Amino acid sequence: MRVRFEDDDREDGQPREDDEHGADEDGADEEEHKPVTVLTLLLQVFAAITLVFGLVAMISPIPFGLPIVVVSLAILVSTNPRLARRLRKWRKNHPETDKKIRKVTEKLPEPLAEPIRKTDP
Repeated sequence: MRVRFEDDDREDGQPREDDEHGADEDGADEEEHKPVTVLTLLLQVFAAITLVFGLVAMISPIPFGLPIVVVSLAILVSTNPRLARRLRKWRKNHPETDKKIRKVTEKLPEPLAEPIRKTDP
């Protein structure tokens, strides 16, 4: 929320046009925030628990941890744009893990694979 001062108004007393559209002082639009719904929150909690389970499963002799991690990341990325940006940056800095994620993503159904593909570096 931006505090308005008297000098923010034009001479005719009307607010400046960029104030009506949510732009800040340099004219850049503020990032739009979607309200967090109960379903989104539940999905994020479920995906976080599944992610922890998948990370634990990665050290087991049966190699099913990585697909679980990728599926939970797909859910988290589809519900959290900030996490999507961080995952893209992380994949760019860790090419070996990025290759493994790409390999698992190829085998996922399209609704789960699409959010992961959007984070390709």
